[in-house]
Amino acid sequence: MPNLTQFRTYVDIFSGVPLEIGTSHTILFDNVAAQKSYFDSKKIVSGTFTNISYQRHASGVMRLEAQMTLLGTANYLRFCNPTFENREFYAFIVDITYINNSTVEISYVIDVLQTWMFEYTVNPCFVSREHAETDNVGDNRVNEGLDTGPFVQAGLEEINHWGTQTSDTSFYVIASQDPSGQQLPNYDYNVYSAMYCQNCATIQDLNTLLQAYMNGATMSLEPIVSIVQYPSSFYDAVSGKTSPVTYTLQNDQTIGLGPFVLTDPVGYTIPTGTNYYLDPDFTKYVATSSIVNYGKMFESGVVVFSTDDVWYIPAGVPYYLNPQLTQQAGIIADYELAETYENGVLSFTKTVGLVMTDYYVSSANAEIAKFFCNISDCVLGGYSYYTPKNNKLYTYPYNYMVLESPEGSSTTLRYEDFKNHNIHQFLSTLTVFPYAESMCAPMDYETVNSTYNIQNALFSKSYPTVGLATDAFSAWWAQNKYAMSLVKAGIDAADAVVGAVKEGVSSAKDVYADDSGWTSTGNAIADKALKMIMSPIIGFASAGNKLMGGVSSGMAAAKESISNANAGSIAGAIAEGWTIANAPETIAKEIVAMYAHMAVPDSIVTKANAPSLLTYMGMLNYRIYYMKIRPEYAQMIDNYFSCYGYAVKRVKRPNIKSRTEWNYIKTTGCTISGNVPGDVERAICAAYDNGLTFWHNPNHMYRYDLDNPINREVTGNG
Repeated sequence: MPNLTQFRTYVDIFSGVPLEIGTSHTILFDNVAAQKSYFDSKKIVSGTFTNISYQRHASGVMRLEAQMTLLGTANYLRFCNPTFENREFYAFIVDITYINNSTVEISYVIDVLQTWMFEYTVNPCFVSREHAETDNVGDNRVNEGLDTGPFVQAGLEEINHWGTQTSDTSFYVIASQDPSGQQLPNYDYNVYSAMYCQNCATIQDLNTLLQAYMNGATMSLEPIVSIVQYPSSFYDAVSGKTSPVTYTLQNDQTIGLGPFVLTDPVGYTIPTGTNYYLDPDFTKYVATSSIVNYGKMFESGVVVFSTDDVWYIPAGVPYYLNPQLTQQAGIIADYELAETYENGVLSFTKTVGLVMTDYYVSSANAEIAKFFCNISDCVLGGYSYYTPKNNKLYTYPYNYMVLESPEGSSTTLRYEDFKNHNIHQFLSTLTVFPYAESMCAPMDYETVNSTYNIQNALFSKSYPTVGLATDAFSAWWAQNKYAMSLVKAGIDAADAVVGAVKEGVSSAKDVYADDSGWTSTGNAIADKALKMIMSPIIGFASAGNKLMGGVSSGMAAAKESISNANAGSIAGAIAEGWTIANAPETIAKEIVAMYAHMAVPDSIVTKANAPSLLTYMGMLNYRIYYMKIRPEYAQMIDNYFSCYGYAVKRVKRPNIKSRTEWNYIKTTGCTISGNVPGDVERAICAAYDNGLTFWHNPNHMYRYDLDNPINREVTGNG
């Protein structure tokens, strides 16, 4: 058993060690020599005590023969029992108690991280957070679950912009036959039809085709079914058809992957070229701004801003010919602006007669100039910028794109899901037969083997059609001629009824005449009654026969006959015939409808559809919105990432050397391997589970404001 009376223990007392009691922060050394060298540099004068009795490291208390004043700034210690465990224990000084003039009692807590730093290895475990070994956009995507605050639209970019100039538009004509009257089979855009289709690159090409129809077989535009307008960027002059277009974003780097920007609604940007003054009444003109300034206050139509490098010398201040201020030259009558400032003296230049003279004035009689601008010359909203240090801020949900179709449907796109973060491209394609429809899809996005993923595509059918004037009656007749054949059958039946009635009345008249019961007066009454009853029916049947007969010999004759008739008399005859002779209701309604359709003028039947306004405004485009969180939230989250790294949430061996300044590690269920006591093992594992920051430069501890770049010498990554 060792002899405890042998005085072999030594103690070193340190001051200014930047370690706080606990296991949240520690200094990481490369080896024992580096560790010892650093702490030796922190040893206080006369801070080494030898020939101390055996010190039990678990006791937490030791007494030293020292004066209280000597240890007044001590905060850390190291001791060793060479005869026994021969280990240097590092400890935090908790308290120093005065015992007498030559004795103090020190309370301490063993620093398990420094004492056993080189005695253990952390096993692979579940790592919750750590500073990543790489920080390219998209390298770290684990959800953080942080409050992002509101989002702002940082920019807008249109894909394959469809402008408002005539040259921006091409046309696709669909017709029942070509201008010569031929109907030929057509296989266009992988669709078979009997329609004649023609792409027209320009409006001049369209006018040429329309003129061909006017001079062709029909001498009209009636064969044309539809004319679709579409962006000329899709027209391929070689094939004469539409073809896919690839668009590369222009603002993805400067806006999308650029600073987080916010317009500040309480300030004003003062553009270059704005006149500014020294008074809010705009009478003391100073100059025209050559740089952009920022108005910090505004009231009553005035923007106010100040500058630190211009000095306003008020009226009534004396000025001098020499910088010693002994030769007074006069008193400032209005105001002056100092041009230079040296050794506590302002100077300005003034023209006296034809001579430029330098004058001097004490800086004590001057003040920083406050300039005033007219609010109408300024722009509401100064800009707040924040450029993050951690590239995870450039990924979802902090920074992303929204692709929107002309109809307003949208999909969210993430920068990190593009294969190339420096180039973001979109494939747009358009078909115009049998109707116009387009697609826009991101290229090399969430796909391995294909150029684009249709699951992320948007579609649009909002392409306007050109209106054409057609024969309204002919169009109606084509839709209703079968129903009219039924009308003719009804008219034929009514005609038969008329004949039967006439025959019956005539027979009645003969009977009464044979019985001498039919007098001349009776004859007159019977004839009148017969005419009253039968005339509308006969007129109705006659008109119907004329109409339907005209259909068989030519639609034009029937149209002209009825068009020349009196609408009121026809309608009246139909109504009276219904009342007296109980004519079928369907016949009356169909004939009235027929006349109504013949009486209307030619009309626009291929009407312009909903996107007309967007086309007029040049807004019928696919759009990219650059969405970002607000700068103040970006800064808060960026600071958090700088301090505590990124969420990892997977099993791995913690990396404590991936950065140059500090590494944060937080684990769950940490275990270690090594030659350490059980209580020490539990304390070290708890430190990792609770979250531990390793500082690589003791002189920079707690300096979270410093950059913490990747340690390429260790990781080989960047």
